[in-house]
Amino acid sequence: MTSFSRLIPLALLLLGSTACSTTRTYEGECRPRGEVAIVQGSLAGALNPFHWGERAVGFTCDDRRLGTWSNKFEVLPGRHTLGVIVPTTGFNFEKRNPIPMSFHAEAGHTYVVRGKNEGVQPFGIGGTPEAWIEDSTSGDTVAGRHPDS
Repeated sequence: MTSFSRLIPLALLLLGSTACSTTRTYEGECRPRGEVAIVQGSLAGALNPFHWGERAVGFTCDDRRLGTWSNKFEVLPGRHTLGVIVPTTGFNFEKRNPIPMSFHAEAGHTYVVRGKNEGVQPFGIGGTPEAWIEDSTSGDTVAGRHPDS
């Protein structure tokens, strides 16, 4: 029983490290952090089907499909267009109608994709998705419009 209980933390660590890995959107070798920008989704409450908070994921970057669970990825500095998915409920990552959002990425900065589904009812019925991208380094909204501004 003791050896089994020691394996549980190791399994959780391995699961967490693979689920939170960073996807590169560029070809070639991995670049130093100061040469790339990080874009991450806001999956707060994403595993809770009864949570309708601010969350969104980048589903595409420059027409390249990233996948539903690509919550963190690297981009080179410059102009990029994301296809952003704003789920209506925790398990509802609909792939239809991603919201196109363009922004200029700066090396060394981290950007957070946020979304809100206003007016959503229980079980994800209805609602109007809105998305925006925040530069967490400067605090500015660089794409879209924050619904509270």
